Amino acid sequence: MFPIVRLPTPVASPATWGVAAWLLCLTGPLASSAAFAQERAVLTDAPSGTHAVTLTVAAKGTITPRHGADPLPAEVRATYRFHTRPLPVEGEGPTGRRSVRYYDAAGSELTVGPQPTYARLRGSRRMVVATGMPVGTSVLSPGGPLRYGELELLGTPLDPLLVGGLLPTGSVSEGDDWEPADWVGPALAGVEAVGENQLRCKLTALTDAEARGTFRGKIAGATDGASLTVTFDGTFAYDRAAKAITAATLNQTVEGSPGPISPGVNLAFKASLTRTPEPDAGPLDAAALRTAADAVRTPEQIEAAERVELVTPWGTRAELDRDWRFVNQSAKAAVVVRMDRGAPAIVATLTPLDDAEEGAEPDAAAFERRVRLTLEKAPGTIETTASLDLPNAEDAGRALLLVRVSGKDAAGDPQNRDHYLLADGPKRAEIVFAYPPNREAEVGELAFPLLDAVRWR
Repeated sequence: MFPIVRLPTPVASPATWGVAAWLLCLTGPLASSAAFAQERAVLTDAPSGTHAVTLTVAAKGTITPRHGADPLPAEVRATYRFHTRPLPVEGEGPTGRRSVRYYDAAGSELTVGPQPTYARLRGSRRMVVATGMPVGTSVLSPGGPLRYGELELLGTPLDPLLVGGLLPTGSVSEGDDWEPADWVGPALAGVEAVGENQLRCKLTALTDAEARGTFRGKIAGATDGASLTVTFDGTFAYDRAAKAITAATLNQTVEGSPGPISPGVNLAFKASLTRTPEPDAGPLDAAALRTAADAVRTPEQIEAAERVELVTPWGTRAELDRDWRFVNQSAKAAVVVRMDRGAPAIVATLTPLDDAEEGAEPDAAAFERRVRLTLEKAPGTIETTASLDLPNAEDAGRALLLVRVSGKDAAGDPQNRDHYLLADGPKRAEIVFAYPPNREAEVGELAFPLLDAVRWR
């Protein structure tokens, strides 16, 4: 057994106490601060200058064309490369966000069943002004009306104009979590009538140069009258010098039943976003900024720039306001609708007819006989047959006939169907407006602008 050795207890002098106290005061708090204190930061979404953006989107799953139809395998691939620069705008939430973009590339491939469909942005529409909306973004081009396919192409998940809404409104430190503003989830998910809105974010890393975080959410509601549930999670990286989210990833599942104008979907999306500050303005120079700002200077200019172009396979085109929602088109017909509280209120169907002989006048009796043939499948009574005046000088050579039918829709509810024969020289088309009788006055105001917009290229 080893002997116990006791060391002598030192006697502390007042000088020793002073040194000890000084060392304790010096080292104690510093050690505690190093171990426990964490930096707090305010992550402001305030990008400036021109940024280069690359966004890739891929999805796989099924699409159900309509109620009662079998689901079809579906796959989506899309790539976007563009330059973006903020534009001033008044507003709060999503509508307080606006940018001008110049697209180097924007294209998608959608395969439903065996049939692929391709979409591309025309070169004349590369410059686009994007404004945040409660559901996604609204885009317009100073170069002229976008087409329906281009509007669908540019509506993407993980839009850089909206992802900044994920950032916290106050200071945060590593490990903190927060709930973004109520508008962020529905805007990112593209859901209109929201019944469930869950979204939380968490800061996972913080350095002098960047902050990293995660987000997770679920949004349930309806869009275009169809129920929709969107669940998603992802990551983001925030550049503290650029004051912007410069990288983000998204995993998103969209489940929805067929609606009045939209198919049912069951798709799993993956998206990746990178955003890099550029050393110079590139295509978004001072002249481009003036052009973009002029397009959105007044409500009237915005309304004019937001008109959308319908181009049919049989050689007609029409510039319509965006309240006319595109449904579908084929070689035989094109269908657009006006929605009201999630249901089609007015349906307009454009159908090509055979050319007439040069100089031939529209035949009202022949057109009425044509309409009577439709009554075999859609019963009704012809109430009116009339030839309508087109007094404008630019309408020289155009003529318009109307046959109004009073009947019922597929559900048995009362329905009017206004059959118009539009003639422009030898060219002929039929445009049918179907609507409830109580909307007759509204249709009267809407029909003529649409009919006037239909032109042969």
